[in-house]
Amino acid sequence: MQNRLFQLFATNVGFFKLDIECNKYLKLIEKEKFTLTDKNNSNLSQISIDNKLLENKSFKKLKEEIIKGLEIYAYKYIEYGCELVMCNSWATKTESTKESGLHNHSNSLLSGVVYLQKNTSDIYFENFNKPHFSVPLKNNNIYNSQNYTFKTEPGLMLLFPSNTYHKVLENKFKQTRYSIAFNFLPKGKIGNYDNELIL
Repeated sequence: MQNRLFQLFATNVGFFKLDIECNKYLKLIEKEKFTLTDKNNSNLSQISIDNKLLENKSFKKLKEEIIKGLEIYAYKYIEYGCELVMCNSWATKTESTKESGLHNHSNSLLSGVVYLQKNTSDIYFENFNKPHFSVPLKNNNIYNSQNYTFKTEPGLMLLFPSNTYHKVLENKFKQTRYSIAFNFLPKGKIGNYDNELIL
């Protein structure tokens, strides 16, 4: 019998391998100044004070590679009919035994992250749109999971809707984990009639 499974209303996570000089960018972000993501919890990861990191000339080629991936995700797969612009970018720092809180990114449409290191903690995604029944599963897979973990590796870039909840899992390695994250907003007119905006 013919059959097909439609991933209706799926969360679209773009997976890209960038051809970048990971060590060069790692050395640059190790020099950044960082602050806690939650001043009341020192066990969490940190973010760079510079929230326009990729505007710096030193990151020009990396930003160009990110934009190439964005264009594939936004215009080939999703087929957005407007321009998207990077609105902010920053480095993250997660020391050994620490993690981030589960969070999403407000005030943006798409978010992304680039990884620069081997042997570091992974990124975890969670779906809060829970099913009506907790039916037992033989195996968790991409079609039935309420959470999913991606292994991080040098040059990996992930793009995903900004409202997707995610976290850095506990860093069980001795080395500090670094990554570069960023958000995109639509530019121009979006919406119609009573919800029209010009950004």
